[in-house]
Amino acid sequence: MPITSTKETLESINLKDDLSSTSTNNELRTYVAKAKKVMFACEAGMGSSAMGAGMIKKMINNLGVKGVEVANWAIKDLPNDIDIIVTQKTFVDYVSKKYKNNYVYGVNQYLKKDEYKELIDTFKQERLS
Repeated sequence: MPITSTKETLESINLKDDLSSTSTNNELRTYVAKAKKVMFACEAGMGSSAMGAGMIKKMINNLGVKGVEVANWAIKDLPNDIDIIVTQKTFVDYVSKKYKNNYVYGVNQYLKKDEYKELIDTFKQERLS
């Protein structure tokens, strides 16, 4: 079995990452295109998730996107009619298993605007074009 070069191995890894990212982006685009409810979910449903929800609500409104409710809830109390759930990356696996019909968007910190770049950019692409 021939040994591949480091460059070939890295290119292969990067290609896999690109393909994974593309499928995730396509899935996010599908959910954003029809999203009516974006919910921030944390353990208690208060504090930083409430502030994060307020920040994203303002960003979506500033884009001119209409018809999207943004709110925050405790993970255990999330309603069933959500399209996109924003939660901390530590909860993504749990939330994804519990809410299989929703897109789960993971962030490290609710209050960092750059955490939402992909989400906001997708709203621009899907809801304003």
